Amino acid sequence: MLKLSLFIPLFPSLFLTAAFTAATSMHILNPDINDDKAMLPRKQDHVSATTSKSFPSSYTLFSSNFVQPAPPLVQSEFQCHFKQHKWAPKMSHITSGMLYVSPSHAKVRVDQAHDSALGSSLFDYANVTTEGLVWNALWEARPNVKAEPKIWTGYVLPAFPLWTNETLVEREAVFMGVVDDGDMGPVATVSW
Repeated sequence: MLKLSLFIPLFPSLFLTAAFTAATSMHILNPDINDDKAMLPRKQDHVSATTSKSFPSSYTLFSSNFVQPAPPLVQSEFQCHFKQHKWAPKMSHITSGMLYVSPSHAKVRVDQAHDSALGSSLFDYANVTTEGLVWNALWEARPNVKAEPKIWTGYVLPAFPLWTNETLVEREAVFMGVVDDGDMGPVATVSW
């Protein structure tokens, strides 16, 4: 399976890292070790594609062989784990969860945990305003037994897009290198 990690700029200081699998096998070797069987350490770091039997040498950044690969087509119906870190001068917010994308139902669901809270958000892309705002239902439960779950509905500018197979091509995604993302192992990365 091709492992693809997306670094998606949602706002100037907000990125979503989503990792999911598509259809090609790959194994990356540690460029710092001459042993053919040594796998990458579990840290996010760019690696040399020339040491990989699964990536072409044209994927090696800062190499005379490098060629910018075309953005890949992706499966539009998918679910994936994500990690999100948004920050500003007086705020740092880290979230982890599951993302469910279903163009056939025109919906995106995001289940997440942050600051000891659990929440779920459902975006209904069949219900969009003329301004492009998407109907959203959000519930959140705090860890305090006295706290009532919060439920909110309304129209929002969603941070989680409804994907198509051509999303990365349409948005002119750019290859960012081959990295070991720590959760999925070696992945090719793209950004738009």
